[in-house]
Amino acid sequence: MIGDITPSEWSTERDPETGRALTRLTDGSSNSYALYYFVPSVTPDGRFLVFHSERSGEVQLYRLDLATGAIGQLTDGHTRDAGWAVWCEWHLDGIYNHLSAINPVSGEVWYFQDDELRATNVASFANRLVRKLPSGSMPIGQSAFSPDGNWFAYIRADEAMFRASLTAREAKTRAGQFRWTPDHQDWRNALPTTLALVDTRTGDEREVTTTGYHFHHVLFVDNDTLLINHPRNVAGMWLINRDGSARRHVRPETAPGAHGAMVNHQVITARGVAYEAVAYHSDGSRDTWLGLYNPRRNRFSERLLPT
Repeated sequence: MIGDITPSEWSTERDPETGRALTRLTDGSSNSYALYYFVPSVTPDGRFLVFHSERSGEVQLYRLDLATGAIGQLTDGHTRDAGWAVWCEWHLDGIYNHLSAINPVSGEVWYFQDDELRATNVASFANRLVRKLPSGSMPIGQSAFSPDGNWFAYIRADEAMFRASLTAREAKTRAGQFRWTPDHQDWRNALPTTLALVDTRTGDEREVTTTGYHFHHVLFVDNDTLLINHPRNVAGMWLINRDGSARRHVRPETAPGAHGAMVNHQVITARGVAYEAVAYHSDGSRDTWLGLYNPRRNRFSERLLPT
């Protein structure tokens, strides 16, 4: 139940190669993992680490007190097949996996269960309904808050269509009829997806844009600009203003100096968008670049990583 607290599971060991002291935060008896790695997992005051755990048999969010190690339960959702589909295990119950985010001002963690967007105050365990999702829709992508905490961006799709598409894809995969390339892009291109914004002060929601294809990550570059993965047909990133204007594909693989490499993952930093770009070769090898994109100047610089 929300608010249940269990003792610390900390243990200390020493790395045999470096001699460094390591602290194991959870006991390893169940899967436990931080929020999706594009967004922070530690509350703004540095007091708690928020993480997923399957210790109850379902995916729930918990807090770990970074001073004492005590663990407190933050959610109590029981949605069926709520795992992050496409790449991760789909058939997990609980809250929607990998879609939660921490408000950088209030310290609440926002999450999805069934057709609800809910929030738990990480310090006090106070839980509330933020709003219901639009009828017939479900959350399908990683979410984020604006730096000022005033906006929550999330991604949704038609639930019946999305679940039917996943079921068909799963059956084709078992039968050996689904190939990652090019079938994945065909699958993406058949799934309309919506980017929505929730005003954290009022709970009101509005649509930013709807595309004819599937995308699955949203981040805030600043309070007025959002970054989304991926454009149609390719891996990469595109930007759009909060009001839905000025949509643009940035640092495409065809750009001068991009090496034909597609952006796969990124995080927002004070200096710009830090990203990984990968180029695949016909012999099965690949090259990976670490880059930094400046959204204000629309420029990027990259360094090739060691193989």
